[in-house]
Amino acid sequence: MNKLILVNKNNPLERKINEEIVKVPAEISTIPLTKPFYELEKETLEAFIKLRQDALKTNTILLVDDGYRTFENQREIYETIASSKGKEYADKIVAKVGESEHHTGLAIDLAVVKDGKILDDDESGEILEHIHPILYKYGFILRYPKEKEKITGYPYEPWHIRYIGKEEATIMHNKNIKTLEEYIDIKKHKNL
Repeated sequence: MNKLILVNKNNPLERKINEEIVKVPAEISTIPLTKPFYELEKETLEAFIKLRQDALKTNTILLVDDGYRTFENQREIYETIASSKGKEYADKIVAKVGESEHHTGLAIDLAVVKDGKILDDDESGEILEHIHPILYKYGFILRYPKEKEKITGYPYEPWHIRYIGKEEATIMHNKNIKTLEEYIDIKKHKNL
């Protein structure tokens, strides 16, 4: 599978990608609300386990709070948000069917545990910002960084990381390229 696959509002998936999706062990994930367990692409899960072990050295407990989503899962999420908060709001923060990176199994929404409690997104943001600088060592990038909404189409999400592989993530880190969109564009034109 192409780890650099770009899935967003301008590059929707037409169909399911044939990737090796595996179950996330319960002890490293939150309890899913709409399904029995989370899933990730196999290599992504292996990299997350290594990232999690490194974060534990600083007493930061990371869990998978979402991973692979089917088109049906995404439809349910979008419709739930749209019906409770309105379509305009949903369009700003939730991908439509086919437009979510979660369809690839390469995207992870992180949760942070502190004092035995899973923190909400606002509470975990500052803690996750300390994890962002080491993401590349494990092949991850912060997918929706601050002040890049016009490029990514989504607001800053400190919990949403994306696996692209160590080599590509290291290049992005070393060259200070903040978004996958920018990296892919540079790669096309400059042969990075």
